[in-house]
Amino acid sequence: MKVCYIYRQKSRNAHSIENVFQTISDNIEALGIESVSYYRNDSLLKTFREVRKLKADIYHITGDVYYLAMFLPPKKTIMTIHDIGRYKNRKKSLKNLLYALLWFLIPTMRVRKITVVSELVKNDLIKYFKVKENKISIIPNPLVQKLSYSERKNKTLVPNVLQIGTGEHKNLIGLIEAVKGLKCNLTIIGHIEEKIDHLLKLYGIEYKNYNDITNEEVVKLYELCDIVYFASFSEGFGLPILEGQAIGRAVITSNISPMKEVSGEAVLLVNPYDIQQIREALTLLMTNEETYNELVKLGLRNVSKYDILPICQKYVSAYNSLKNM
Repeated sequence: MKVCYIYRQKSRNAHSIENVFQTISDNIEALGIESVSYYRNDSLLKTFREVRKLKADIYHITGDVYYLAMFLPPKKTIMTIHDIGRYKNRKKSLKNLLYALLWFLIPTMRVRKITVVSELVKNDLIKYFKVKENKISIIPNPLVQKLSYSERKNKTLVPNVLQIGTGEHKNLIGLIEAVKGLKCNLTIIGHIEEKIDHLLKLYGIEYKNYNDITNEEVVKLYELCDIVYFASFSEGFGLPILEGQAIGRAVITSNISPMKEVSGEAVLLVNPYDIQQIREALTLLMTNEETYNELVKLGLRNVSKYDILPICQKYVSAYNSLKNM
């Protein structure tokens, strides 16, 4: 069987989907699957023409470019949906409705099978786009970053809190408000807007900001941090939770789906809208070594559930079911 993995346009800023499916592609060949990759290029018209000429037994849209399903054979096409937050968390303007039509509604109607990364995304597709439940399979993301336990080298009085992502839903402002007056440093990965920079300086918060960095550089920042903060308002999955656990760091995340399920309760769960609760969680991890070490131990146990091979086997089953339909 030959599977063509279809990716969005290559970008230095966005690589989470690519990391997941390039790792799946590399490992799935051991299970008897031949894989090839196609990346959307600069020209949409050229992309449409190229997609129509692709030759494979199964076409797998890995994320984001779901509209390409309109140019692929429906009976041979599967797509993985990671999140619909960009639609459901925004005002229902004409632009947003058009986005929903092209990215989700038409593509979900055309393809024969859909995989999602969490129960939340499955429920969202059913609720917002009336997708039939039997068309959807849940396959969680595997842990794909090359992360292994790394003991904290500098257990200082000034802990380093790592924030992954700066989109509004990532709740960076909640972290900034929570650490106001606390003795700690922030490491922020992602573009910081001027208003965020102003707030950090207004509060006198020491921070470092990194943007356009490689996977290897991201791993290094995990190793240098003491706490991973991921108390988002909305996520489709939450790989930074697993990445923090794999490296051996205590994690703070939101007490909502899917983060609370992904974390395996091996984290401190907080209400992302409650600044005081976030502050108390940070303070606990900064001052209580016993709690910190217990979360690290539980986290290392949790990440074993996201090994690559069992997840590859789930995709093979999905491909086989599509061929047999």
